[in-house]
Amino acid sequence: MQSEDQKYHDYLNHEVDNPALDREVKQFLDQCASITTPKSVRSKEEIWGEIEQTVEKQKKNRSVALILWPAIAVAAAVALFLIASPVFFGSAETLNYYSEAGETKTITLPHGSQVVLNVDSKMKFEEKDGTRKVGLEGEAFFTVSKGNKFVVSTTLGEITVLGTTFNVQDRKDELSVACT
Repeated sequence: MQSEDQKYHDYLNHEVDNPALDREVKQFLDQCASITTPKSVRSKEEIWGEIEQTVEKQKKNRSVALILWPAIAVAAAVALFLIASPVFFGSAETLNYYSEAGETKTITLPHGSQVVLNVDSKMKFEEKDGTRKVGLEGEAFFTVSKGNKFVVSTTLGEITVLGTTFNVQDRKDELSVACT
């Protein structure tokens, strides 16, 4: 079997009438000789194996995301509920006040009403669903700003007003209410 170089030399050594064609053929063969193939040519099987590995990695990543999705959705729903619940259900922050023996306290409530808490008395205040609620043990004088219901609860009864001034005394199993 003849090598390519040998075939080329045999061709050139023949007498040919077409020198232009000879030059073209020589130039073409020189160019072909200078072409090199990469040393690391991968087979189709190697390339296909790489593609399959990449697809498997993506499937695993997707399956992890699909597994975590419900947990993330639940966490987001709980967070949204906790943030929105005071808006929809009213925030029921309870404020506690007390006066000791020999002391009276004047208190301005968040909505503007004023309370003078008499000696040795306790009071809780919260505003929920638009109703202003006070729990009282002892005696207090109220100047209630007009607005929603204002309810004073004691162990012996409950007083509901909309806006006025009054005194409530709840001591020794006796309830006394005086409007001024």
